[in-house]
This record gives sequence, C-alpha cells and structure tokens, in this order.
Amino acid sequence: MKKAVLYSSLTALMLATGTASATLVKNGALDMWAADGWTQLANDDGYRASDGKVNPGWGGQRFDAEFFYFKLDGNTLSLGLQTGFDIEDNKVTSGSTDYYGGDIQLILNGGNEFAIDFGLYTQDYWGQDPVGGAGTGVDAAGVYSNVSWNNDIYFDVSSPFAMESGDLVSGLLSNDVGSAVVGGELSYYRTVSVNLDDLLGQGTDLYSLSAHWTMSCGNDAIYGETQVPPVSVPEPSSLALMSLGLIGLLGGVAARRRRV
Repeated sequence: MKKAVLYSSLTALMLATGTASATLVKNGALDMWAADGWTQLANDDGYRASDGKVNPGWGGQRFDAEFFYFKLDGNTLSLGLQTGFDIEDNKVTSGSTDYYGGDIQLILNGGNEFAIDFGLYTQDYWGQDPVGGAGTGVDAAGVYSNVSWNNDIYFDVSSPFAMESGDLVSGLLSNDVGSAVVGGELSYYRTVSVNLDDLLGQGTDLYSLSAHWTMSCGNDAIYGETQVPPVSVPEPSSLALMSLGLIGLLGGVAARRRRV
C-alpha cells in the first residue's frame, strides 16, 4: 500500500484594489471530513509573505482558504479542499472584476510534476489569454503531465496558478463539490481522487509528495510537502531504552564468544 501524509499551509490576503481587513476569517471544519475518515493536513494560518500582504482572512471570506484534507485507500489518493472561494462555479466577482480558481500542482517522488484540473473555466488576473485547451479556458478534468503554468496573477508569491498546457495522463476517479454553512459563513469544498499507479507506474512506491493551489488574484495559496513515510525521530527516553537494549545485546554476544 502506498502511504502519504501531506502537510499543507493555507493563506489568505486582501485584493490589491480592496480595503485591508484586520479580522482573520477562520471557520471550523465541515462535518463531512470527520464522517468520511479524512485526515486534516493544515488550516489557514500557516503561511506569510515577506511583505506582510499574505495573511488569513485578508479580502474576506470569499478569498479565504480554510482547510486541506487527504486520505489514502490502497493506490487511490484523495485530496480535499475547504475554502470560502466559490470552487463550485470556480468564480468570485468583487467590484467589477471576476476572479477564478486555479489547478492543483502535484509533485510526486521529488520530480514527477502533474496538474490536477477540475475541468472548469478559468483565466488569469488580467482577463487575457484564457487558460485551457485551444483558448477556451477549459481543459478536460484529469491529471496532466509535461505541464506549463500560467502565473499571470496579481500576487505572484502565490504561483503556480493554472495549467496553460499539458498532456492528459489520467482521468479523475472522483471530482465532487458542494457547500455548507460553518462558523456562520458559507464554505465550499471540492474533493478529487487519483490512481497513483496511473501516475507513477504500477508497483512504484510513493515516497514524497507536494501539492499547491491558488486563485487568479493570488489572495490565497495552499502548499504542502512530505516525505513518505514520514521520518520519526525517537524521543530521548526512547533513545535511552534503545541504547540499553543495544548494550545488552552486545554484552550477550561477547559472553557467548568467551564461552566458545
């Protein structure tokens, strides 16, 4: 079985044309994550840009990413995103400008880069050069390799944004979306599942993973990476017990040699 533990940081910042809000927008997790056996990867307060503009809640609930989850069932890896951004229609209008959700950048085993496309319309911050097949802004939902990225977003610290071109490797095993009120505000969720055998080749173990997602303004970004399985460092007490066990083992070997 391939195992993965994904740590992810989620961020939010205000629109460049908006007014700064000092209130952090951080809602609770949807009940569905506990009911379906998901594991929380991170909440929305793990990332800061050096200029101080990337902070949870800036821009309000519509531009706030809240939680990232994962689960693994055999060779099926599922990712779950919870955010105030409308990832059902994949568009949020603020003022006279439309903003769009991007694609998930997925890197496996340190060098195999993929894009997970939800199959939705998207375009960059400047409203030009729509991202997607043949200039339509829409690619078929699935996992793509040989990816090039459109990073024309306002806050480029949040890139990569959306796939500009790529080769379809595999369709998505699932691609579900919905919304619910939590913490008094509306949150959206999207879950996708992929077959790791299609991406790595049958029988190839997964030993590292990273993932990233943002929107066309860059007001929010999610990033996480992990080694698989995670490296655990023994606590001091465990190290002491281990040392005593090794000493005892070596002493027993020495005693047997003397008897011989």
